[in-house]
Amino acid sequence: MEADSQRERSSMRHVHPDDGRARTGPLTRRRVGCLVVLVGLAAGCVAPSAGGPVGSGDPMTDGSGRGQAPGADRPAADRPAASFPGGGPSIGSGFVPPGLVGTDWVAPSGGTDWVAGIAGSEDRLPIPEGELPIEARDGLAVSVSARVGEPGSVVRVRDIAGGLLVAEVARPEEVDRAFVVGDRLVVAGHDPVEPGLDPGIVSISLVDGSVVELIAPGPLPDGWIGSAARTLAASPSGRTIASGLCLADRCAIDVVEPSSGSVRRIATSIEAFPGPMTDDVLVVGRDDLSRVAALDLASGELLWERTGAEFQHAYMTAGGRYVLSYLDHGNPWRFRVSVIDPRTNDERVVLEADPNEGLTLWPDLSRDDLAVIGVGGRFADAAQGSAVVHARVLDLVSGTFIPGGISIVVGR
Repeated sequence: MEADSQRERSSMRHVHPDDGRARTGPLTRRRVGCLVVLVGLAAGCVAPSAGGPVGSGDPMTDGSGRGQAPGADRPAADRPAASFPGGGPSIGSGFVPPGLVGTDWVAPSGGTDWVAGIAGSEDRLPIPEGELPIEARDGLAVSVSARVGEPGSVVRVRDIAGGLLVAEVARPEEVDRAFVVGDRLVVAGHDPVEPGLDPGIVSISLVDGSVVELIAPGPLPDGWIGSAARTLAASPSGRTIASGLCLADRCAIDVVEPSSGSVRRIATSIEAFPGPMTDDVLVVGRDDLSRVAALDLASGELLWERTGAEFQHAYMTAGGRYVLSYLDHGNPWRFRVSVIDPRTNDERVVLEADPNEGLTLWPDLSRDDLAVIGVGGRFADAAQGSAVVHARVLDLVSGTFIPGGISIVVGR
């Protein structure tokens, strides 16, 4: 493939200046011009989806600590008063304990509609019809829709609080993975027209529209036959990304450092998909939920593995702790939530319950020391049937539930 044909071409136009509002996460207190970025098609072909990361809960979630909601850094006297035990804001947003204020979320809102929000604020962003949300982070919502009249996707990034369009990206592949990492958007997916190729991944600036090809499209490894897709995982710091080049039953795993553009392949073929990670360790899991393991990012060495359970949802905290929920198949079976050192596998069980209670860890809403525990399914499942979603909040330090829990208003 010619180098010039692989090079991305882009054009952009300014549509609205940023209002200077303090933005959560890495974009906090900096002005980001709202852009419409139209990225030209790369001539290289890329490949169809084979699955996603296992053991990571929702693909939008890596458990990184997020900043405060707009206004949360004002003096206490200026904030809305609380009327629930626990002291979190109680407004049209529902009740959110202080440690979860500012957490971005996305959920169904009746019918086929989706909405993005920020926990602890009344900010709501309806996702337009025909678009599917794939990420909510740092006060931004990322959604994807099919291109009209040709293969590929259009990825849009919007400010949740103001509804402004930050970026609009046309891609030749069907994008089904995206991460906001600092002031860049990293996207990956598969090719709907020419399967059997490595689709690669790209990083697009949310400030000026510049494009960096982190992994170039190209042929699959020798002996690989079928439709392949790229998965994405990011460390809480955003300094390190893991991408799996995956068929239905195995992945090759690359480690990418966005700042330098360096790429290292640490696994050529393993029967597992990338999940939560730190800058040093990647957790991988089988798609049948029967095994999780940890790989050293420097060497690719297997650090530990776990079997004998159904490993469910998980996330990585900003402090580098692996929060894992699983159904232990011992006698009797038990549902557990544990805090695990991702390098040593040292475990501290913080919650144990009868599996019949139907408890589920919700990484979408959880943060460093607080894990949100729902019943009967994921946060999106609960939102599908109710305009207000309630759940319990587990203090991971004490192992106790916080009075009042959490309630999120998803209906409009």
